[in-house]
Amino acid sequence: MALLKSSPEHSVLVRALTITDLAASLETGGPFTLFAPTNQAFDIVGRDKMLSDVAGLRKVLLRHISRQKLPSLSIPGGVSQVDMASNEKLTIAVLSGRIAVYSSRGAAEVTATDSYASNGIVHSIDLVI
Repeated sequence: MALLKSSPEHSVLVRALTITDLAASLETGGPFTLFAPTNQAFDIVGRDKMLSDVAGLRKVLLRHISRQKLPSLSIPGGVSQVDMASNEKLTIAVLSGRIAVYSSRGAAEVTATDSYASNGIVHSIDLVI
């Protein structure tokens, strides 16, 4: 969480993780990989509406968390899948050096990779999945 708290572009995500009680788990558990939507990603889907529905927000956020470390270089080229904390699979596509992620609710492009925290990795994404 310290890494996210130091990133101005993830302030909405920090707030969302805090109000859904997921922040404490991310601080003490691990390893994790977090596909972290930026503030702009939350604005696209309606930041205030999303933050007001805590139960729904928690379900959404769990689609962004994997209980394993996934550095970008360990993701195979082509298409692969990873288990998420939501008990869903996230499809990851690596094509021409770009990484995209696909959940049951949407798709996003990874805009920044491999921000290392003490217990995991953060990859920034451009949309909420």
